Amino acid sequence: MASKETIANLGLIGYILLLVGSLLGLFVFGIIVGFIGWIIVGVAWFLLGGWARASSLKIIGLILILAPIIAIAAGIIGVFMAISSATLTVNASSTSIMDAQTFVNSLIVAIVVALEIYLVGEFFHIIAHYKAYKLLNISTFKYAMFTWSAAFIARVIALVLIIHAIAKILPAIIAGSIGETGIAIVNNTSLTNISSGVLPSEITTELLGMLGSALLAGIIGFILGIIASIISMLAFNSVKNIVLEEEQYPPPPIRPGFR
Repeated sequence: MASKETIANLGLIGYILLLVGSLLGLFVFGIIVGFIGWIIVGVAWFLLGGWARASSLKIIGLILILAPIIAIAAGIIGVFMAISSATLTVNASSTSIMDAQTFVNSLIVAIVVALEIYLVGEFFHIIAHYKAYKLLNISTFKYAMFTWSAAFIARVIALVLIIHAIAKILPAIIAGSIGETGIAIVNNTSLTNISSGVLPSEITTELLGMLGSALLAGIIGFILGIIASIISMLAFNSVKNIVLEEEQYPPPPIRPGFR
């Protein structure tokens, strides 16, 4: 069984990597660092569950380890499936072409599935802090739980708004044709024939409003995520000072029997 010092150090390293990954999230390096951070955080929670004899934390630790791996795998598989489903062969010339509308729709589904798996991991991550607070009575775990919860809500709102905006505008763009006057857009749901070649002002205003709200929610989630990572570092560092009951009152030594 891992010592509490090892668990605390792993938690500290994991959340530092998460913090660095968040700051560098727009770069491939940041994504890799964040991915490694999530794995180490999951290992720290798994070991904490073993040390504290809490099977729920061990299960959550396994979920945190597997969630980013499954999310990335689902995204990669989804991209290949999107390409496969959108690729058509023209019999006359045996030439392969791609149906852009089908590809975009399939790609959006793949991205949504990957994000949902990731968000499930974040949800259990919040539960882990609650379990640790109840089990170890470390108040910083409670504060981290509230902060992670707020960050989670902000990120969900941002993702929903972004996906809604993409689903609204992409079909119109794909259905359009680029001409001398710009993009002529036809959409059976929200748009009609646009002779001027531009989006109507009410649609543009709506899209800009959604994207602006998504940006605001994303910034709030980003800031809260940084704060939450720091609080989680402090929480795991406090594990070093916890003494379990069996450590405080060890069982009496076993006396050899008389033969």
